[in-house]
Amino acid sequence: MTDDATEEVRRLEGCVNDLTSILALPAIWSGRDAAHLVSTLLDALHRMLRLDFVYARLSEEGGDPAIEVVRASAQSGPGAGPREVGAALARSWTGGVLSAVARVPNPVGDGEVSIAPFRLGLEGDAGVLVAGSGRGDFPTRTEMLVLRVAANQAGIGLREARVLSAHRRERRRAEDDRLALASLIEHSSDFIGMATPEGQVFFVNPAGRRLVGLDGDDEVRTTRMVDYVPEEDRARVETYILPTILEAGRWEGETRFRNFRTGATIPMLHNAFVVRDPHTGRPLALATISRDITERKRAEENLRESERRFRMLAEAIPHQVWSCLPDGSVNYGNQRWMDYSGLTMDQSQGYGWTSRVHPADMEAVLMAWREAKAQEKPYYEVEKRLRGSDGRYRRFLSRAVPVYDEQGKILQWFGTYTDIEDRRQAEEALRAAQAELAHVSRLTIMGELTASLAHELNQPLAAVVTNGGACLRWLDRGEPNLEEAMSAVRRMIRDADRAADVIAHVRAMLRSSGAEKAWLDVTGVIREVLVLAQPEIQRHRIVMREALAEDLPTVWGDRVQLQQVLLNLIVNGVEAMADVEGRDRALAIRSEHGKVDQGPGVLVSVQDAGVGVAPENLDRLFDAFYSTKSHGLGLGLSISRSIIQRHGGRLWATGHEGPGTTLQFVLPV
Repeated sequence: MTDDATEEVRRLEGCVNDLTSILALPAIWSGRDAAHLVSTLLDALHRMLRLDFVYARLSEEGGDPAIEVVRASAQSGPGAGPREVGAALARSWTGGVLSAVARVPNPVGDGEVSIAPFRLGLEGDAGVLVAGSGRGDFPTRTEMLVLRVAANQAGIGLREARVLSAHRRERRRAEDDRLALASLIEHSSDFIGMATPEGQVFFVNPAGRRLVGLDGDDEVRTTRMVDYVPEEDRARVETYILPTILEAGRWEGETRFRNFRTGATIPMLHNAFVVRDPHTGRPLALATISRDITERKRAEENLRESERRFRMLAEAIPHQVWSCLPDGSVNYGNQRWMDYSGLTMDQSQGYGWTSRVHPADMEAVLMAWREAKAQEKPYYEVEKRLRGSDGRYRRFLSRAVPVYDEQGKILQWFGTYTDIEDRRQAEEALRAAQAELAHVSRLTIMGELTASLAHELNQPLAAVVTNGGACLRWLDRGEPNLEEAMSAVRRMIRDADRAADVIAHVRAMLRSSGAEKAWLDVTGVIREVLVLAQPEIQRHRIVMREALAEDLPTVWGDRVQLQQVLLNLIVNGVEAMADVEGRDRALAIRSEHGKVDQGPGVLVSVQDAGVGVAPENLDRLFDAFYSTKSHGLGLGLSISRSIIQRHGGRLWATGHEGPGTTLQFVLPV
């Protein structure tokens, strides 16, 4: 019994010593982080209790990563790292849940060990501590007591370490924020200043000091807030702005600053506010973030001046001037518009202007506007009728161009209405006169061809008479020869049709009716004119050379007008060779594929072998009343060019190195 008592006393003494060592650990841990805490704890337990291993895992918290540490006996073999030991222990716990003392495979060596697991922290969520030994009696009551006290001490120490870590992080974050704010203030291009609630300035950032002409902090501390504004503005600062900041807590607005060195004034935009004690709410300082708006003021003044000049110009020019927003709503109309429309500016605003557009023109107006808005065109242009204050409509050409911002977005449109009613009426009168003149030209040409046409008609009519007599003779026999009689009748019909064709072509050329456009085969029109001109060609002993393409696309035009042009070109070519002797009087006419403004077209050329035209006179051929013929009026080619131009084409003349001239025109297909 004495030996047992002595052994028990030694165990108790050892236990007390171990507990004393464990209880002394917090003094070592003071101010240290969790990783140091758990390392010293495991070193102490491993040494005191002569364990095979002791393992700890601390949970993640406050951004700190999880920590795993293990201490193992050297005789236990190379063992495994903290992560591998933790994974092996987790597999040994039923369902992955930490349980009481158990016998498990040794995670750091061979055989099995007894483990004693403990949760750390008041709620057991700070982590886990596991001690393991191969002894069969592990853990004894005294060992359990030491381990439990160690776990409790570790929980308390961990809580304190994590609170301290959080405080350090907070201080570090605050210091980082302070440094970032200081850097922002230091490098800001704005004026940033602070003053006492009484108005004594104690801080201005470098950009602010440069702006107002102060050298350093010593000069800043000698100034008051009112010193920064011109003398004439100080009463407003003292009686309105400062009281407003103190009462409302903030103020935004504009004032002027002055430069302490030069006295120059600077327009400023301020955002001023009160800095208060977060606990008591007592004002600690007045602060302002202010921006130099000199450029903005200059831009605003330039804009006002630009608008003033625009309105002066808009009122002075002889047009109706308007502007509208990107959505098409009008925001300005000059006095000429209001005088014509009878609308006030308020009535014209928005879409009120549409009440003056002729209903039949509204669809075209909307389509042109949609194309312009979609930027399919860089401008807006449309012709429309507008009702005046007298109730009558007049035709106007509406044009507008967009104004863009720096990003290419449309800000607004500026446009004009140009009265084109008188011009349109004059154009219509001119077209009517040209049509009459063209008719006279056709009559003149046909008058010149009268003798040839009479001869051309006499031939088929004489043939009809001859074949009629022959028919009567074949019938007036004792035994009529019906076959010969029928043959004579067929010849009579053929010659009569020929005469009828000539008369039909003459009647068509003599018509004075308006244009009747249709899809035409140009080669077919040429052949019709050649039939009509054949008597004149034969009378002048002209050799015709035709090169007429059969695969040409159709053109949109008036058959009679194009016949007039072709007949005029052919007659001119025939007459140009009237005095030619000693060589062929050849007239070549050709139709082929061509181009009009880079688009597909049909090209027709008439080339004579006459005396030719001097190069300097080629363009004059198309002037009214200019003629190379002694008896000519000089209107044929001028009228022909106007006809071709109205068809969207072009007529011109080309000289040759040898004899002759080529007249040619091209029409769009």
